[in-house]
Amino acid sequence: TPMGGKLRVGGTMEICGTDLSVNPKRLQGIIEGFCKFFPAFAPDDFIGIEPWSGLRPCTPDGLPCIGSTPGLQNATVATGHSMLGLSLGPVTGKLVTDLVTKGKPELEIEMPKLAPHRFV
Repeated sequence: TPMGGKLRVGGTMEICGTDLSVNPKRLQGIIEGFCKFFPAFAPDDFIGIEPWSGLRPCTPDGLPCIGSTPGLQNATVATGHSMLGLSLGPVTGKLVTDLVTKGKPELEIEMPKLAPHRFV
């Protein structure tokens, strides 16, 4: 995500429902770990910087939801990648492209395991 001359430091994932509060101990661990690997930075460099947290799209079984949704014509879903969105983005893009243009993926993937309606 473009930050306009800023640097984003991040690191954890907590299963917390919709609670967006930041755990101070985890934040301190992220700062200390960052400074350990990037010694040009010190913990004091983070004073006054407001921490941010967001929600990750997770599913109960840990697999993303990729495919069509019953009852919604011409709708294809690709979500629930947890913290692997960037890593799985290219293969997800290929799957969605194949599903939309060919009706099935070229890759050998068990699509029922990724069906968005598998939890209904």
